Amino acid sequence: MLLNSTTIAYTDQNDQCLKILDIEKREQLYSIKLSQESHIFAVQEFDYEMNPFAFVKDEEKISLINMRNCKIVKVIDSKYGEWDKQGSLINIRISKEQTEQTYRLFDVQRYDTFGQIVDKLVKKLFITQKDKCNASAKIREITIKLP
Repeated sequence: MLLNSTTIAYTDQNDQCLKILDIEKREQLYSIKLSQESHIFAVQEFDYEMNPFAFVKDEEKISLINMRNCKIVKVIDSKYGEWDKQGSLINIRISKEQTEQTYRLFDVQRYDTFGQIVDKLVKKLFITQKDKCNASAKIREITIKLP
């Protein structure tokens, strides 16, 4: 994840850490111990100066991290499924005003097939609540307001 023009962040599965590197100086700025199998998700409209947040999802929870000061706060318990972890959390900014940061999270908990998860997400995003779908995938919808 690109934080600014000279800084990147990534999850290192070998060390089970979130690492932040200065690519110009070729040095590590931070290394934050995470739970096993963690993955980082930048918030929609990420901006290192104005909106420096990302979600970190691991095998037990979803947390929010401020990328400027590396403080992590648990948001909610969560479980990973078996396929691509990069697609297991989607965040959409739903507030219209620049000063308000409200996000809708779609958290994939478990599922049987890739097709079922896609069907469930499409239905959740594009049809009304009364038109519930019957796929066996479990997707939680969470609304969160960032500081």
